[in-house]
Amino acid sequence: MSLRHMRSKLAVLVSAALVVTAFGQIKNPGFETGSGAQASSWTTFGNAFREASGARSGSFGLKLFGGFNGGTSVSGAFQRIEVAPGSRVYASGWAINRSIDPMSGDNFAVFKLVYFDKAGNEIAARESRPIRASTIKDRYHLISASLGSSPKTAVVCNVYLLFIQPGSTPFASGSVTFDDIAVTVEATNPNKLVWNDEFSGKGLDLNKWEPMIGDGTAYGIPGWGNNELQFYTGRPENILVEEGFLRIRARRENYGGKQFTSARLRTLNKYEFRYGRIEARIQVPAGQGLWPAFWMLPSNSPYGTWASSGEIDIMEMVNAADRVHGTVHFGDVWPGQQSNGGSRTIASGFHTYAVDWRPDEIVWSVDGVEYHRVTSLEWWSRVGFWNQRAPFDTPYHLLLNVAVGGNWPGSPNQSTQFPAEMVVDYVQVFQYVPKSDISR
Repeated sequence: MSLRHMRSKLAVLVSAALVVTAFGQIKNPGFETGSGAQASSWTTFGNAFREASGARSGSFGLKLFGGFNGGTSVSGAFQRIEVAPGSRVYASGWAINRSIDPMSGDNFAVFKLVYFDKAGNEIAARESRPIRASTIKDRYHLISASLGSSPKTAVVCNVYLLFIQPGSTPFASGSVTFDDIAVTVEATNPNKLVWNDEFSGKGLDLNKWEPMIGDGTAYGIPGWGNNELQFYTGRPENILVEEGFLRIRARRENYGGKQFTSARLRTLNKYEFRYGRIEARIQVPAGQGLWPAFWMLPSNSPYGTWASSGEIDIMEMVNAADRVHGTVHFGDVWPGQQSNGGSRTIASGFHTYAVDWRPDEIVWSVDGVEYHRVTSLEWWSRVGFWNQRAPFDTPYHLLLNVAVGGNWPGSPNQSTQFPAEMVVDYVQVFQYVPKSDISR
């Protein structure tokens, strides 16, 4: 159920908020300070009470429940933060529905962010995944919401914790307790280069990259999990750095019991990171059975084996290499995995492939033009069901490879020209500079 029908009620609260002193950042995120049932620094409305039982951390949480007034009621609390044009706001909080006071009917609770202009007009809003009667009880769930680049007219962002008792079930019982609220305000651009390889040396930098060797058997995934036909090597025949370029060459040759060789590089245990802008300028080969890719995998797989801990494919192409694909894999372990992806046609030659990976959103682009995005309301992890941001909230590492054959492209034929070469000009990772972060 959307909160659109309650905007008029929230607008009254917003108008009052706009005349108070700006906080600048969230205060009292764990509700530890206050007087009795009132948490300091939070403006509350409806039934919202500071409670000294069952806190996730510390001694207090904020309990919300319905108004039982025969119609739709909204209870909650909010704070206000100032924003500059172009800023982004990320917020999260922990919420629990306990079996001693279980939610019922159509009741739900959400985290909500709203940009407002000077006149108190709502400009943009985002909500978290809701806590409902069907949500697993007696454990805290991380729910989150993020707002993109703030318009020039935006002056504040309100951070709301809300409990909605809809008119469809106006006397439904239950409550939700919030705790440990986190808010980050991000600078306009990802302006800090934190890792890169310009391939300016005389060979592959083994302090940055590890060549993976074999047919996948040594890594527990024979055929690399896709019935691929190549044997990966670390030989100069397959990996060459010269004149400022990395060249990964797939060759038709008998080696290691296979009829093809190629290379697959990763940064595991050399460079891992969480969030940022990842981009590379790459020229890919075309030909039946070829599968070049630039992608990321989780370094520790905290939510289980593939794909419960996720995969982010920045760029994949197959066969004619005239369409770029960007995809995330998530959900359950194989074969119960889910995917969400997009694609666009593309001409041959060099292109800059990028993803902007943020806590609640992943965006794909080619040469600066967006072609797909997915949010944390769309992805999930079976193991991390309690965490809206799972599985894409853990450190990942980079991979570059050219596969030959496999389930997706099929096998090469006589028209496929070898050696087939993927040429990489550079790989860069930028991260975002937070203006304020009280995430823990």
